[in-house]
Amino acid sequence: MPPIKRKTWDHAAMIQAVNAVRRKEIGYLRAAKQFGVPKGTLERYVKRMSAQKILS
Repeated sequence: MPPIKRKTWDHAAMIQAVNAVRRKEIGYLRAAKQFGVPKGTLERYVKRMSAQKILS
């Protein structure tokens, strides 16, 4: 079985994408394409950060 290839992304770009989505400037798909991050990972980060804000 061939090894799984995963997309690499920059953590700073992910934070920028999360902030853009949370400010409702752009949606998940556009943010993922614009900042070069995986859409699924972006969705998970946004949910996680929202949950942390609520619990804090």
